[in-house]
Amino acid sequence: MTDKDSISAPEAITRRSIYDSQDEAQSVGRMSADETRLVRERQDARSRVLGMILLGMCVLFFAITVVKIGFLS
Repeated sequence: MTDKDSISAPEAITRRSIYDSQDEAQSVGRMSADETRLVRERQDARSRVLGMILLGMCVLFFAITVVKIGFLS
């Protein structure tokens, strides 16, 4: 059994239609170590900003709750 025999028909058709040559198959979807590092750094920066926004909203909601309860007492 060869490697092509183990691939299902739709998957084999998709792979053939996307990649006309072996060179194209290697260049699509593959990133170098530097590109991967840059993507990870951007993801980390976005995660930190989103975390700060979430923390700020939690503090704001807590403050609003404390003020409302304070006025009712």
